Amino acid sequence: MALTAHTTAFTGDINDWALETHCFGPFSVGIASGTVVLGTDGSYPLATFAETVDIEKISIRMSALAGAGDAIRFDVAAPGTAPGSGTAITAAETLTNAANAALDVNKVVDVPFLSTAPQINLPSGTSLVLTTSGTIASVAGLTITVTTRKSPTRRDTSTDAQKVDKSRYFYTSKV
Repeated sequence: MALTAHTTAFTGDINDWALETHCFGPFSVGIASGTVVLGTDGSYPLATFAETVDIEKISIRMSALAGAGDAIRFDVAAPGTAPGSGTAITAAETLTNAANAALDVNKVVDVPFLSTAPQINLPSGTSLVLTTSGTIASVAGLTITVTTRKSPTRRDTSTDAQKVDKSRYFYTSKV
């Protein structure tokens, strides 16, 4: 799969309140002040979600592109599963613009899911994991933005309308 031009997950719909943005990084190679260091062929847990969420979108941006053969992918690990043993939700994306024409320095791109579903549902306690491969010799300033939608809010893809399961909410009125 190839990286695609970035599009926003926020539609301007009244139910955009259910979206949350999680930012990770910057990740770089080597020891640098204020950055997390990536290694060769590693698994790095990014977040463990305390509630059930749908991942709507994963976007990346770098200030320096990677070398040939350097790639990342995103996995999910259920509770009790080691981060390196998780299930891939994206293909391995090579971090050079020779392999991914959409990728360039300081350009935000979206990472496509392996599934054709518009979002990936993660049960409570699931971890999102960044998995690297290759030598990861020249990546700098890799930032990752993950947009999630709180469950039970779901997007009805047939009409693009959003629905809320109100059975999980209790409404009271003031007298």
